[in-house]
Amino acid sequence: MLPPRSEFISVDFLAVDDQKNAMHGTIPSEYSDEFEHQLIEGHVYKIRMFQVTKRKQSHNALPLDKMLYFSSTTEIQEIKDDIDRYPHHYFQFATMEDIVRRTERESFMTDVIGLLTSITPISIVHIPPKQITTNVGGHTSPQILNTSKRDIFIKLLRLILQNT
Repeated sequence: MLPPRSEFISVDFLAVDDQKNAMHGTIPSEYSDEFEHQLIEGHVYKIRMFQVTKRKQSHNALPLDKMLYFSSTTEIQEIKDDIDRYPHHYFQFATMEDIVRRTERESFMTDVIGLLTSITPISIVHIPPKQITTNVGGHTSPQILNTSKRDIFIKLLRLILQNT
């Protein structure tokens, strides 16, 4: 959708290969019906006959100059063998300088959770039996639970940007 109107523009996606290279892709609205039922999130596909074009002016998933563009000639074939070599997720760390630079232009979308400031060593935590009960075969019994814990401290980026 393209605000402020409710006009459907395209289906956008992130394509990642077995070498962990990623590229933003788009299926224009005029071809979306053709590909809608062929693509399932999490599946792996061989894609042929696509175009590599200049990126859109805004709302790009990656800071690249090029993107994949599906057309009426694009062919899709699902791959079912050896799919574990393809990553299931993709992310890219950005420095604070990268994030600040991206605020000056709207070309690239950036998701920010916060700034990692420290990580503690792993330690064992004992949870008393009053807090944890298990239900096995209809019988409830208190359990002593040992688990590993690591504290990760993250500052909200909003606070950091205001202080710079």
